[in-house]
Order: sequence, then C-alpha cells, then structure tokens
Amino acid sequence: MIDQLNRPTRYALAMLVDAITASMAVVLTYYLNPRNFEEATAGQLWWLILIAGVLAVMVFSLAGLYRTILRFAGARFFVKVILSSVIVTAVLAAITFGYLRSVDLNFPRSSTITFAMLLSVGAACSRLFARYYIE
Repeated sequence: MIDQLNRPTRYALAMLVDAITASMAVVLTYYLNPRNFEEATAGQLWWLILIAGVLAVMVFSLAGLYRTILRFAGARFFVKVILSSVIVTAVLAAITFGYLRSVDLNFPRSSTITFAMLLSVGAACSRLFARYYIE
C-alpha cells in the first residue's frame, strides 16, 4: 500500500509519523521520568507537545531524512537520524529552559536525555518498519 502512493504523499505521511513520534516522546518523557514533573509543570508546558512535532519535522527535513530512499538506507542514515534527534532535543531544551527562566517551575533536566533517546528510537523504528513493509 505504501509503495503505491506518490512521492509527496509518502513525504507527508513520513512527516506526520515523525510529528506524532516527537509529540508522544514528550508525553512519554513526562511519565518515564523518575522524579516526575509536578502537575503545575505539566499543565503549563502542554505547548511542548506541539512544538516538538513541528521542530522534529523541520530538523529532519533540513537533514534530508525525507529524501533518502529507505531501501538503500544503511548505518549512515540511522546515524543521521540519531544526530537529528539530538539537534531537536537541544533546540527544544533551549526553548523550554528559556521559558522556564521567566516562570518558577520545577523541570528536571534529565528529561532531555530521555526525550532524545525516545525520539531517536521512535524515528529509527518507524523507518525500519516502513522499510520492512515495503520489502
């Protein structure tokens, strides 16, 4: 089914999957953090879910992850996925901690590492699943 779609539709589908993956990584980071966020923190940082999805699509697009043909993607491609995920995490952390300077909220810094790992694994697994499905 995926292999029968035209190229712009496949790009849009990949971007949608990446946006959902990044947004879910933010939500899972909240639940997986051992120190857990306070309820007030989670209520005031809901916008991170939206920004994470948009930011992931922008960085992945600039890195050229949507132009790569999955059948020929090797280890270099997946290293690029991990590096792009780290860049998304760094920018999202800068935005978050910049916002938190003006607001007195308890936000654990270790959540950035958790988010980076979840985004890297999620983006890589979605591409591996697509590759398996196409072949």
